[in-house]
Order: sequence, then C-alpha cells, then structure tokens
Amino acid sequence: MIEKPKILIVDDNEYLLHLLILHLDSHLPEYDIVAARGIDEALNFLATPNHQIDTVVLDVMMPPGKAFTSLETHGGFIAGLALAKKIAREFPEIRIIGYSGNTEFDPTWFHKNATAFLRKPFLPKELVSVIKGESKKVAIKSIYKLSLKTLAKVAIIVGFIASVITIIVFFQR
Repeated sequence: MIEKPKILIVDDNEYLLHLLILHLDSHLPEYDIVAARGIDEALNFLATPNHQIDTVVLDVMMPPGKAFTSLETHGGFIAGLALAKKIAREFPEIRIIGYSGNTEFDPTWFHKNATAFLRKPFLPKELVSVIKGESKKVAIKSIYKLSLKTLAKVAIIVGFIASVITIIVFFQR
C-alpha cells in the first residue's frame, strides 16, 4: 500500500492546531494530516525515516523548545522561522507555509524561500488554496484589507471558539 503524502502542522496553540487539522482533513483527502505541538515534536517527526512529509505548515511564534536557544529565536518570537530555515536546509523538497498574527514580523524570508506566508487571521480555505497550489505566495493580507463580511465571519468563528473554551473550562472544575 502506498502511503499518502503528509502535511505536518506545527503550532503550540492546541485549539488552532485542532481547527486546522479538522479543516484540512475534510478538504484535502489526498493527504494525511499530522500535527506537532511544538518545535521538538516537529523535529522528532522529521527525523523519522520515510516520514513522507510533503508540506509543513507552521506558526512563526512558538516556544523555542530544546532545538533552539532563546537567543536564536528572540525568546520564541521567531522560533518558527528558525524551524523553517532548518527544514529548508535539511529537507529542500518539503514545501513550507508559515503564518503569524504578529504584525511586526517581517515575512521576507518566507517570500524568498518558502511556498507561502499567511497573516493571521486567515480563513482555513486560504490555506487549502495555497496547499493545492491554486494560489502562490498568497495572503500577505492585512486585517485592514479584509472585507466587513469576512471580518464578520471571523468574529463569529472566534466567538464560537471562545464559547466552547469557556464551556470546557467550566465543566473541568
């Protein structure tokens, strides 16, 4: 049996990680979607022989883990960038898609060396479009350029997620 290529999503935010897994799983059945909750998990997965990773989707801002020093990553501010550079160096065949909500982050490296960079908040369908190759180097989309209709959708999704988190926390007490 031939294994499907894999998309590795790397993010320390478990809620966003699960949201992306659900969306990509339902919209990209030709891929296996796997997740790493940080840099160390991602590097362990990539160290596995025959990992079949086709694409890495990663957050730029994460804790540096054991792989990088706090100094190298400016205290985690660019830990995902350090990971992206390592992946590009060691696995040049892997496509890299970065994302960040930090408006101060300069995505120049991603424009020159990666498949794409997305500015959060982005819609999951934008990520699917980039992965499918329908959109190249997408989405340096500023929050200010989003339409009011898109902002309303994002607000509804964020509100729903916040409600779910509140309910979960309430019942865990």
